[in-house]
Amino acid sequence: MILAFFGFKIYRYFQGGVEKTLRKEEFAYHDVLLAMSKKMTLIKSLDRLLKIIVLRVVKYVRISHGAVYLKEDGGYRLRYGYGKETELIPKNISGNDPLVEVLIRREGPVLREEEKETLASNMRFAAAQASVVVPSFIGKQLIGFLALGEKISR
Repeated sequence: MILAFFGFKIYRYFQGGVEKTLRKEEFAYHDVLLAMSKKMTLIKSLDRLLKIIVLRVVKYVRISHGAVYLKEDGGYRLRYGYGKETELIPKNISGNDPLVEVLIRREGPVLREEEKETLASNMRFAAAQASVVVPSFIGKQLIGFLALGEKISR
């Protein structure tokens, strides 16, 4: 009985240490992104702010590329793109595009793997070279989104 009690405690101790080690990189992202967001409140130029967001996310999260789209004239226009193959990223995305519809329906980040059942939106993910798309809302209004490429392995 005592062995079982201490065995469980030892198991939990080692499990916590292993989990902490495995999630160390994830926690580092949080710290960097939090510090970055605090500094961004001082930036007055929208174009400069968008550029810094994309550059820092690509660098610190180590992804192949990133692009930010903002709502303009009933659709979404690429405001800044950076990284590998950004010339292939669409410059404009229609307001009634299946990708936009999925973002509005989900009201949160969308992974390409999660949308395999929706062929049209999956094709848009491929066209946008995105693995993850993170929307930005004001109320229920989609004002823009960040399209992020594949994670670069070390």
